[in-house]
Amino acid sequence: VGKRAHSETGIDRAGQSLVSFGLQQLAAGADPALWAGGKRALVIGAGSMSSLAAATLARTGVAEIVVANRTRARADRLVEILQQGDDTAVRARAVEMSAVGDELTRADIVVSCTGSTGL
Repeated sequence: VGKRAHSETGIDRAGQSLVSFGLQQLAAGADPALWAGGKRALVIGAGSMSSLAAATLARTGVAEIVVANRTRARADRLVEILQQGDDTAVRARAVEMSAVGDELTRADIVVSCTGSTGL
């Protein structure tokens, strides 16, 4: 079924990942560095898709990434990974999920990659 979906629907045309495709669409064809450079991003979730989103945002030049997750330790771990990269100078910090409301008011870019409900 998966092979057929790929060959008959053109699902692969979206690019390397859904995250990359979404960020490209957000930029409406513009270079992501032009609209993301110097901005503050909020990433909700700390799983694999959130990690991909955060890494992509870091490479595009955002100034700060705030990671919110139900499990603070996972958010802290993603922040550590983001700050270990030598190819970006992004500031990153973790917050409790209860801080999402306040962080939304300060964020220029928000990416939610969580199955968590009730936000």
